[in-house]
Amino acid sequence: FLLVAGLMERRGHELLEIIDWRAKVEIHNQQKLSNLLSWANRITYNSVSKCSSFEKKVVALAITLAHARERNRYITFIDNVALVFARDNACAIDRACNLARGCTDDIKERIDIARTRVRTDIGINITRAIVSTNLLIEMQVFNTSKLKSLPERLSLLKQKLPSVNADAGDWYNYANEIYSSWLSAFELTDKFILLSEDEWQSLKNYLYANELLLHCKESSIGLSRKAWEALEERLLKL
Repeated sequence: FLLVAGLMERRGHELLEIIDWRAKVEIHNQQKLSNLLSWANRITYNSVSKCSSFEKKVVALAITLAHARERNRYITFIDNVALVFARDNACAIDRACNLARGCTDDIKERIDIARTRVRTDIGINITRAIVSTNLLIEMQVFNTSKLKSLPERLSLLKQKLPSVNADAGDWYNYANEIYSSWLSAFELTDKFILLSEDEWQSLKNYLYANELLLHCKESSIGLSRKAWEALEERLLKL
């Protein structure tokens, strides 16, 4: 593909458009993936960040992919500081929630020591999420005003950490409160994140096609700036 893109010179955009079209065909009829891409476009549209439209959508997708743990490696093809903060933010929230849910273990001989350690770890991860959220707000990648209230909300939740002796239900509710606050800030719901293995694989293939497209663009020496900007605006958008 890279060789062909280079040899096509001024017609290189034709190959790029074919790659983009074929990638969209693969996920066009998958409603959950269509919803996810629509969300990424909507939540970043007309934001004042200096990032390109494509980069902003990649950052948004990283927010959801971070919750898929190892699947987060699928987005590796742009060098963007906001992308790092987006991953850190989602991973810190995810870890804080998982730690809190882990406190539903009521084995008496372990519970006091474990929960004391967990309370410290949750506080660390909430602080990390606050820092990364503030950095994302400064970068202005997202257009939602709800994000601006997330640091304060997380700070309040950090102060409301359940006691070591709290029952399992209190810990579970606390985890849900953290998670719900995070979802609300990014105007997300579980349906955007809870995908099947087949859906994750389709998304992986789609992101790989976009990565290939970017590499072909770099090899296409005759591609005009105007042609690329027109195509870039359509990337990650159905």
